[in-house]
Amino acid sequence: MALALSCSACGIHENEIVQITNLTFADGREAHFCLGCFVGGTVNDGAILLLGPAKVGKTSFCKAFARTALESGRPVVYLPSDETAGDLRGEIRKILAKGYGEAPVVEEDDELRILDCYSALMGKKAETKYALTSLANLTDISITLKAAWEGLTKSCLLVDDLTSIVQEAGTDVTLKFLRQLLAKIKGSSTLGLFSLTTEILEQRFQNALLLMFDGVLEMKIQEGAEGLERYIRIYSLRGQKHSTKWNRFDITDEGIAMLPQIQPLGPTTNSA
Repeated sequence: MALALSCSACGIHENEIVQITNLTFADGREAHFCLGCFVGGTVNDGAILLLGPAKVGKTSFCKAFARTALESGRPVVYLPSDETAGDLRGEIRKILAKGYGEAPVVEEDDELRILDCYSALMGKKAETKYALTSLANLTDISITLKAAWEGLTKSCLLVDDLTSIVQEAGTDVTLKFLRQLLAKIKGSSTLGLFSLTTEILEQRFQNALLLMFDGVLEMKIQEGAEGLERYIRIYSLRGQKHSTKWNRFDITDEGIAMLPQIQPLGPTTNSA
């Protein structure tokens, strides 16, 4: 049986440890992080791909990711595919309120900048100056992203999800767009999180994405003894040695909640 470890960041979450074996502290201690602290705080820049079937919890994870970034002082640029800027801002305020007792003000042009394409589909005026008319116009998305990024440092970019962009713009054009966008992310101390629904797009496109991103998180959903159970794991992480075991989670009012594991920590690791 593997020894239970505590998260080096929060000191808890013993059963969801991401064992990063080549990260150490100044005194030589090996660093271990729970999945939440690892994604939300110990990854400083680069691009992460979040894979999973429909309704598994990718959007909830993205919103929880945004909360962690905002709470740590990192500004967020957010591109949702099926939610207006006003609705998304309200949802994030509710999530933030769980930790503060009241909903804090999340102003545009400050720490949270939302691109809005969904209002145009609904025939409504967007509640943001970062309005888009179509996800098929990748040039427009690039220009609007650049405007939203203006003046930000050490920001987080969330795209939820890529599937809608691919369906609108096509696979080849989207791959070219992503190569340019990921290069900008790596050159600007930005941490990016991009979600993708796995059952819809062809495998060739998904394989190309696996090679482009610095890390890949994978989600799955399956039938359990008490109903549907959701799991997440790190599929790959470039240059890092890490645990690849599945971690069970639940969706709560506060976002994603990792659940205790029945099985002890296993030795399975992967180096990408």
